Amino acid sequence: MVDDSNTKRPTPAHAPADADAKSPRDGDDHDDESTRKRIASIATRFGGMAAQASSQATQKAADAASQATEQVSKTVSPTAAQTAGVLQAMALSTKNVFSPEQRAKEAKSWYEYESPLHVRRSIAEFESPLHARRRLAAIASQLGLATSSAKQAPGLLSALSSASSASSSSNSSAGNKWDTARLPDYHELPSHGGWPGCAWDVWGKGDQLGTINLLTESLVLRAAKHEIQTGRTVSLNWPIHLPAEPFFARKSVTHKPFGKGGRGYTAPRDAYVASVRTKNPDVHVVDDEAVPISDELLELNTQSGSQWDGLRHYGHLPLSVFYGGASRASIHDSFNDPSPQPADPEAWNTPQAKARNALGIHHLAQHGICGRGVLLDVFEYLSHHGTDSVQREQYSWSKWTEYGGGKGYDPRSGFRITVADLEATAKHQGVELRRGDILLVRSGFTARYYSLSPEQRAAWSDPNPKEGMGMPFAGVEQSDDMKRFMWNHHFAAVAGDSPAFEARPTRDGEAMLHETFLAMWGMPIGELFDLEALASTCKQLGRYSFYFASWPLNLFGGVASTANASATF
Repeated sequence: MVDDSNTKRPTPAHAPADADAKSPRDGDDHDDESTRKRIASIATRFGGMAAQASSQATQKAADAASQATEQVSKTVSPTAAQTAGVLQAMALSTKNVFSPEQRAKEAKSWYEYESPLHVRRSIAEFESPLHARRRLAAIASQLGLATSSAKQAPGLLSALSSASSASSSSNSSAGNKWDTARLPDYHELPSHGGWPGCAWDVWGKGDQLGTINLLTESLVLRAAKHEIQTGRTVSLNWPIHLPAEPFFARKSVTHKPFGKGGRGYTAPRDAYVASVRTKNPDVHVVDDEAVPISDELLELNTQSGSQWDGLRHYGHLPLSVFYGGASRASIHDSFNDPSPQPADPEAWNTPQAKARNALGIHHLAQHGICGRGVLLDVFEYLSHHGTDSVQREQYSWSKWTEYGGGKGYDPRSGFRITVADLEATAKHQGVELRRGDILLVRSGFTARYYSLSPEQRAAWSDPNPKEGMGMPFAGVEQSDDMKRFMWNHHFAAVAGDSPAFEARPTRDGEAMLHETFLAMWGMPIGELFDLEALASTCKQLGRYSFYFASWPLNLFGGVASTANASATF
């Protein structure tokens, strides 16, 4: 190889004589060009990163500002409002830095972020190295601001959410205190007028809900989350016209549907038809004085079909008071007010309206009876396991050998379901009884009713004893042990498929559980619930708890209500 490093090349004819002599600036120009290229390359990378960070930060900041506004509207906490203000200001400033709309409104600053292509061209072609370095520093600074804002936004939003949650918890703490508040055991309840087991002081003076207070927001939420797994729903409502021969000599339901007609309805129809015929003369119209519109009138005792006994229904007979110590006269005298209920919501909470509607079913309607429901299918359990496993007092009852395992009792015989029966059924079903549950007990009334002829049904509901009848039916026993069991489990409400939940007839010297549950505890009692489909579904799914929902009639001053109940699995 020939080394020509020292060989002198000929000088072009048009070149000056000293062209081979380098200018002192040649090296600097070469360095400047290299610097520009390096800066352009760096700017391209920074530009891409900045564009990505800008887009992400702008979106996150805008979302954070939106969430902050929503959170502020839900809280009155000064700390939360201040945090939200900082977050919104930060989001706005970040958006202003990078928003194309904002840049279009204002004069561009030399350090403002631009597209990577614009940055590269500006740095490489038009700016000095020093200017370019300043520009890159500004871009890097803005990039840091964007990423810092994006990182700070979730933290600030989290702080805001915590403040909002704290405020919300503070506002709802009164309603949710029954989640954890210690409730007295049955033997700790005071007596009133010598009668034990009075819970008036547990819920507070003037209370209108009784044990429904246990159905707090957090309890309802837990029940919905844990119990609703398949979305399968079951109605718990027996037809409102059943039993066809009501028990306790009540009036049967009267249902009168009717069609509507006359010029008040046909005139608008005719005007409408005329306008249609202008576009389509061939339309067919039946020129009848009646129209396909219907209304109805319904007259019923609210103790019809599946029903809730409200706190106005049954008081403490020896004390002659209703729940909370409301005198019989104060409740019954309100029945004599013929004036309509006030239509103005502001008038609903006046002292006069409160006194007139005290303990009305509308209080339960406006709260709702929703939570975890549990079915104890005592009738099914004892039909297979028999009734001899529990020692019982001597009373008249018989078996219904045609049902299930053939070992069960006859629901027409006044069979008394004991605490031991309830506990054995729960153990067999593998279901746990919890505070705030709505307890449903299947005694077999509905199944037995369907098995009878119309004549037998009429004889069963006749209050005057005929052929040894006189309205006997199975239900829970009326004993101190049963009261202790029901109260110490702190159920929110109880319901069954029989006409009275407890067994009938009541023995001489015995008080119905209605007196204790309704008048002393404020615990609603559900009766004649249709538990047949529910029992079948529970057996099929192998689970006996579910989400229970019931919305009674919003009837101001009402005594009772249709159940309007359902179970969701």
